[in-house]
Amino acid sequence: MASYRPDGLFISFVLLLPTILGSLLNATDQIFSVHGGIIAAFGDFNSDKQTDVFVIAGEHNVELLLGGESQPYFVKSFTIDVPEGRVTSVVPGDYDGDSFMDILVTATPQDNAESQILLVCWGNGLSLGNRSHLAQELKDQPLVFDYDGDMVPDLLVSTRKGLSVCSVKNRTFVCLLPVLEMGLPARIPHSHAFLDVTGDFTADLLLTLQDKYQVWQNQDGTLSKTKELSLPPDLIVVGQSSFADVDGDGRQDHLVPGCLDTACSINVIYLNRQGEDSWTNVSIGPVAGSAELWFWNAGAVESPTGWPLPPTLRLGDYNIDGYPDALVTMQNGTDRTRWLVLLENVPCTEESCKVVGRMFIPRWTSPVPGAIAAAFFDLFEDGILDILLMSDSTGSTHPTLQALQNNLEADAYFVKIIVLSGLCGSKCGSKESFGVNQPGPYVEYTTVNAAGSEQKSSAAQLSQSAHLALQLPYSVLGLGRSANFIDHLVVGIPRPAGETDLRKRAWMSIIPNAQLIVIPYPNDEPQRWSTKLYLTPSRGVLLTAIALLSVCLLLLIIIGALHWHEKKADNKEKRQEAHRFHFDAM
Repeated sequence: MASYRPDGLFISFVLLLPTILGSLLNATDQIFSVHGGIIAAFGDFNSDKQTDVFVIAGEHNVELLLGGESQPYFVKSFTIDVPEGRVTSVVPGDYDGDSFMDILVTATPQDNAESQILLVCWGNGLSLGNRSHLAQELKDQPLVFDYDGDMVPDLLVSTRKGLSVCSVKNRTFVCLLPVLEMGLPARIPHSHAFLDVTGDFTADLLLTLQDKYQVWQNQDGTLSKTKELSLPPDLIVVGQSSFADVDGDGRQDHLVPGCLDTACSINVIYLNRQGEDSWTNVSIGPVAGSAELWFWNAGAVESPTGWPLPPTLRLGDYNIDGYPDALVTMQNGTDRTRWLVLLENVPCTEESCKVVGRMFIPRWTSPVPGAIAAAFFDLFEDGILDILLMSDSTGSTHPTLQALQNNLEADAYFVKIIVLSGLCGSKCGSKESFGVNQPGPYVEYTTVNAAGSEQKSSAAQLSQSAHLALQLPYSVLGLGRSANFIDHLVVGIPRPAGETDLRKRAWMSIIPNAQLIVIPYPNDEPQRWSTKLYLTPSRGVLLTAIALLSVCLLLLIIIGALHWHEKKADNKEKRQEAHRFHFDAM
């Protein structure tokens, strides 16, 4: 067993933990008809309320796997050919504002391995038609965000002149001159984010630069640089930024995994709370076991996309207790075997994390070696997050896809929310607009937990899009074991320049285990926004129903027995009366 290193996360533990593995089932054959490729993005392409999967299959192809209700749940629909270069990312979205999903693809051209080309394939809800190309080559993958608050995605792209904003007009790219004076080049690969970091329910912009972070606050619809934040201390390898409400205060926290040495043998996870300038170590010491696992810092050769992939946390509330957990790829320090590790968000027991009150501890590792990346995903549309895993495949150049079902035993509750663009109300023509991925919305709930105290949680929808961010087009927020109604659910969206009023609305008394579709139409009249509510019965509800039916059946049996007994007594009394009558007659 390795010695404890208080300055970082040094994991030494048994690879299989029975208490956790008992809640995971390998459901690959039920889920995938195609078992190879790189999962690149998610979205409901055909607006059937089933989330589809976009897979990079080979260097020049993107496959759409449509989700369904029969096995296998993901079936190949069509393929996008990209002969211009090696595909590196896929970002679904409605880039022309027609409320149908389009597909943005980036690729590395064959003659320049350090640049990116970009194209968009235009969709009509059933298939893809023509495509448009961005004329200039980029230095990195774009961030998809809503720059002007019109609920149509724009692109933040990195060029030789700096960061530019590109939007689509008549299916043609129009790029502004560099609009953000950063002062420093952006980090490559970047992990820029578009989310509310000031607590006003309006998405701001966070930029990841070479030696600092910048916050560009949305002030009356205009992005203005308001804050700079230094990198976490002592990091030699800086991982990708990710964001979640780690401590349950209703605000998004900034998480950065990293290494204190070049080999990544000393790992740490730092957290920055909203509005503060300091970083808090929320990682832990060693756990008893036999394998030393370090963060995987993938170079361009090792990475599945051909671009470097620093340590990355992919967040989701695995046990729906109201506190998001994390998936991270780690490797054995001795033989370099890679494993997927689940880090659970638990109450802090170390001095270093008392300010936050939470920390991450390893709970589970994948039973299959060679992990590349993984994402949380609600496979069965039941509000419980399962895991989609990509790993090395023996004898194949394509990663293997695996689906691990989260067979959670604890009877906890959740709320699942997706915010649409609201460009044409609940219907666009004759087709419901369920399928458009929308970056920028922010959601927060307030309720009372089982102990009687206030509980909060929040989420930013599709805040990041580059370098296998693998974010879901919906937010799943855990409620723990509290079956109480959600007292307040607040939803906010971006607003255009010059608009001082916030675009947000609160709903009261939301039923737990609800899947909520928010339609912010019209965008500028929050009081007219509408919702669609779908209920997912929990195990507790089913057990309660069974118990209620059993009680009703028992009461019916008792009533029937009493009725039979009463009828029998009446018949006996009638016979006695008849006997007395004849006796008197004699």
